[in-house]
This record gives sequence, C-alpha cells and structure tokens, in this order.
Amino acid sequence: MANENPATTLQSSRELRLAQLTKASYLRLKYLIFCKSYFSFIFSFSVPQESPRHNAYQHSNFHAMETADFYDLRGKSAMEIKFRGFGSQAFVTKFRAPYEYYEEKLPLPKIGTNFLDLGCGTGIHSIFAARLGYNVTGIDISKKSLEAAGHIADFFHVKNHCSFFATDAYEFLRTSQEFDVIFTSGSLYYFDIRKIILLIKEKLKPNGSFFCIETNGSNWFLNKTRKFRYSEQERDQRTTDHLLKLEDIKYLREQFPVSEVKHFGIYSIPVPPSLSFKFVFHGRKS
Repeated sequence: MANENPATTLQSSRELRLAQLTKASYLRLKYLIFCKSYFSFIFSFSVPQESPRHNAYQHSNFHAMETADFYDLRGKSAMEIKFRGFGSQAFVTKFRAPYEYYEEKLPLPKIGTNFLDLGCGTGIHSIFAARLGYNVTGIDISKKSLEAAGHIADFFHVKNHCSFFATDAYEFLRTSQEFDVIFTSGSLYYFDIRKIILLIKEKLKPNGSFFCIETNGSNWFLNKTRKFRYSEQERDQRTTDHLLKLEDIKYLREQFPVSEVKHFGIYSIPVPPSLSFKFVFHGRKS
C-alpha cells in the first residue's frame, strides 16, 4: 500500500469534518425553522388576529358567557364584517387544508339529496353544500348565528336551498327526516358523543356519509395554549375542556366500520396524530 502524504490526509480529514458539520448545521437549521413555523402556527391558531370581531370580543365578559350567548355574539359580529367566502375559502390559507380535504371527499349530490349541518353557526359550510346542489338543513342554538346564516346564504344566492332552525340537536334528530349527509365542524364536543352518534347513525340513509372536522384534544401543547390564551379572549369553556381526543376517534371508527381519518398539521404537512391540530373523520353507514 502506497504511503500517504500526511498533509494530504490531514486536508482530507478536515474536508470530511467540514462536510459533516455543514450537513449537521443544515439539518439543525431545518429543524429550527420547522419548530419556529410550528409554534408560530400554534400561537396564531390560539390567538385571534385583530379584526372587528376580535375587537368586539375584547369588550365582553366571556368568563360568564353561556354557549348560546357566545355564539350569538359571533353571529352578530359576522353581520358587521365583509363576507370573505364560504366553505374552505372562509378561512385564511394556513387553516384551509382540513376543509379542502372534506370538500374533496363530499359526494356530488343527486336531485333531492339532503344535507344536515349540525351546529351550522353562520352557515359557511351549509352554503358550500347548497352551491353543490344539496337541499340543506342547518340547525344551531344561536339565533343570531342563524340570522347571519340566512343573510350570507342570500348573499351567495342559495337561500332557497337552505333552511335554518334554532333547535336542540338531540330533539331534532329524534324527530327529523333521514339525510344523505350529516356534517358537523367544531361542534361535536358540545354533545355526549355516544348519545349524539347513535342518533346520527339512525338518521343517516343507507350508504349515507357522516363527516366531522374537529380540533385535536390530544395535542397537549396546542390545547394548553388554547386554554391559556382563550381564557382571556374569545372562547366558551367547552372549547377548552371537552375537545375530542384520540380515544374518541377510536369510538367513531367502532361505530362506523367503513371510515377514514386524516390528521392535519401546519398547512397540509403530514404529522403524527398526537401532533395534529385538526382531524377530519368520514364514516359511511353500511
């Protein structure tokens, strides 16, 4: 074996070490950028941006608010700001991914296909379904939110395809017709999940779809942040203490053997379920 020049060997060793340090620094930088983006996203999700709605909330006593009062205020403020859009387009870009995924999964309706928006609020998802061609029923406990829903449906030219009712969800589901699709977003945690899911299954037509979009209550950091921030800002107590967790998703899958769940992190970056901020559940009645 030829003798190696010590100077050459030392130079090669230095170059190799430099390459290793450069790679390590690059990976560390990527990790830091990811952490900065993730935590910035979490805090932006927890702290509402300045808006007429946010300013209105700051002058109200949310600690003493009941759920209906809280959403009445939301409905009232929705009437005071410019309608940005409906469905996923009503959200800023970084929050859209779960809603866009659901919209892609929602079956195209046939004539007479019925859609129930459970806890419809101001109707942004009801309007999306109505624009596709569904006959939409939206129910909520907030009369102000439903008033806003009617105005927004009229603004987007689907008022004739939407019916909104202020009613108790349990009572409505016990007495209502059957639906091809039942949908809920950010509302399932207001109910006893076992009672409401049984009623939902009863009111789905054969091969009907149940969709829910919910915040992940098993994301420890996200929910600690929400609880800390929103206790001083704009949430009722239920939204910090009763979010659905991974065990609730397991229950949903048991009730709908034909089902799928997708978790979402920052924008549409894939994350483990425990780190997701939202999940979309889609179950079909067999």
